Amino acid sequence: MSTVVVTGGAGGIGMAICRRVVEAGHLAVAADVAVAIEAHGGAEVPGVSFIEMDVTDRASIEQAVASIVADGHTVTGLV
Repeated sequence: MSTVVVTGGAGGIGMAICRRVVEAGHLAVAADVAVAIEAHGGAEVPGVSFIEMDVTDRASIEQAVASIVADGHTVTGLV
């Protein structure tokens, strides 16, 4: 299954995009800073997983992508 990473995915617009990604038949990874994920409550949304990532920090991005790939996913999209 293809995987789409949605930056800012724990927020309102980001989560709406995640839901649309899932409706289109893909797995969505909501990538966001820890505080946003905590504010979202990490609520379980079918087809959406959460990962901590700071888009202003290259090491954070590399670590998040490596984790997604290590879990056996192929990243096919980025929002």
